[in-house]
Amino acid sequence: MPSGLIKKGGHTGLLCFLGKFSGLSPDGKEPTEKVKMQGEKGGMSKASNFVSDSMSELKKVTPPTRQETMQSTLVTLFIMIFIALSLALLDFVFNQIMSVILS
Repeated sequence: MPSGLIKKGGHTGLLCFLGKFSGLSPDGKEPTEKVKMQGEKGGMSKASNFVSDSMSELKKVTPPTRQETMQSTLVTLFIMIFIALSLALLDFVFNQIMSVILS
């Protein structure tokens, strides 16, 4: 159970949990410090921070190796074949049931 859903002060605490995402304090009346600080920045500053943060995160990304790509491809193919065969079997079974019912 997430910590935000624990009962606090007579209500369910869901408001406290949602307050974490809305930027409100747990009592729902006052913005948190993070929101107060964000309000002081201009729109261009936020955009440039977003771009620079995105670029720094993208530098941490590594492409998959050839072996990882091949393994992922094989897993995907096996899953697709399994689902196709399962659907074909279900189609055959339901077709047989319907032909018995309708004949």
